[in-house]
Parts: sequence; C-alpha cells; structure tokens
Amino acid sequence: MNMDWKSKIERYCSDYNIPVEYLADTLNDPKVIPMIRGKAFEFSVMIMLNSLLPSEMWRADKPILNPQLGSHDKDVVLTHLTQGREKPSIFGR
Repeated sequence: MNMDWKSKIERYCSDYNIPVEYLADTLNDPKVIPMIRGKAFEFSVMIMLNSLLPSEMWRADKPILNPQLGSHDKDVVLTHLTQGREKPSIFGR
C-alpha cells in the first residue's frame, strides 16, 4: 500500500506511541539530528545514483535492514540489471 507522507507520519507516530504534536521537537533533538542526517544522506545517494546512471542498466536501492551483530550494513545497493548482480556499496561502513 502506497500511503502519502502525511499518512505515513501519522501511522509511524501511532505505531511508536509518539505524540504527533511533538514529532518536530523529537526530530530537532541534538542527539537525534546526526542519525537522521546520516540516514537521509543514504536516500540522497540512492536518488543521485538513479538519476545519473542509465536506468536500463542500473538500479540503486536503499534497503531497510536491521543488521545483526557482525553483519555488514548495506547503505545503498547498486544492481546491474542485465547481469542481475549487486555491486558493493562504496558508501557502506
């Protein structure tokens, strides 16, 4: 289901018991800002790669994962469509 962004925010706040009227205050907390900026950068890289690379040959995705201890966190995955192979992310940790 593809909800609009307002519905997604309302659902997120409801799911995690966050008062929607305090969401902006939560996001502006100095402890939270660096994490949000880091995650947003990953989406920006995905958007940039998808706009720069030929879409018939490449697709960049931002997987939403919860990596386990010792596993590699894939920030952005670049897939060569004709070969069906993923290329390692240069943006990963």
